[in-house]
Amino acid sequence: MNEQMRSYGLEDAQNEAKRIQERAKEIASNENPTNSDYWSANDFIDEENRLAQGEKASEVFDGKFESETVKELYNESAKIISDVIREKLSAKDKTYKFADFGSHKGELMEKVLPLLPDYDFHTIAIDVEQVLKENKVAKEKIVADLTKKIPIEDDGADIGMMRYVLAWNSPENQQAILKEISRIVKDFTVLQHAGADNSDPSAWREKMDELLGGAVPKIKRSGHFFSSREEIEKAMVANGINFERLLERRVEKVSNVFIERMKLDESEAKTAQNLLGDKDYIIQTTWLILPNATENKK
Repeated sequence: MNEQMRSYGLEDAQNEAKRIQERAKEIASNENPTNSDYWSANDFIDEENRLAQGEKASEVFDGKFESETVKELYNESAKIISDVIREKLSAKDKTYKFADFGSHKGELMEKVLPLLPDYDFHTIAIDVEQVLKENKVAKEKIVADLTKKIPIEDDGADIGMMRYVLAWNSPENQQAILKEISRIVKDFTVLQHAGADNSDPSAWREKMDELLGGAVPKIKRSGHFFSSREEIEKAMVANGINFERLLERRVEKVSNVFIERMKLDESEAKTAQNLLGDKDYIIQTTWLILPNATENKK
């Protein structure tokens, strides 16, 4: 079977294609689809994934924009993560397996590695196929749904990192992701999360849900849940996941991330800012996910 076909069955490709444009609907309704139809549908899936992330997603993930919001949330991540690795991991004569969960096109890994020149890493990128195709950084690429069992053995990586993946998943899937990270990584994972206000997460989420629910069509998303730091930590405790909170800060004007990622025009940008109102911020938390007891990793 062709490698690409392992990621999407024909029925999945057809269902996804319906959400793109009229041509994709025509493909999906074809009672006798050909191989050409299949690949056309997958082309539309690739396009949808690109647009869902945002036309300028890679530039934002790389921290290239000038807004303070993007600088704090994205541009400073590499130094935070590399500082933790340098403090916790010896740069001895050893090759470490370094897993990047939700690696996308490798934007974060590409910035972290130059800050750790004394280390030898075998880098592993884990994400969906569409973005891994453009990942030029990782030595190994694994196509996987982070909410399911990832095809890596227990303790199959020495260290890991994951940035801003949890919020785009349901609470149940967030727990599944955390458990997979804990199962796979032997030494530690640096986990960054951008989520709801800790004092009143429901009120904060209400505004964010309204924004992502279609108030600005370009931003419309589904399946997300911006857990607060306290909610994530309760989930980790409940699942026997050992962790240490390293940093936490409030980052203002989170609307700027959407404005820049989705290239919102002036009217769309104002709608986003006005809708979030006094909730136009996000809480960034950085944790160290530590090894569990042996019995918890089985």
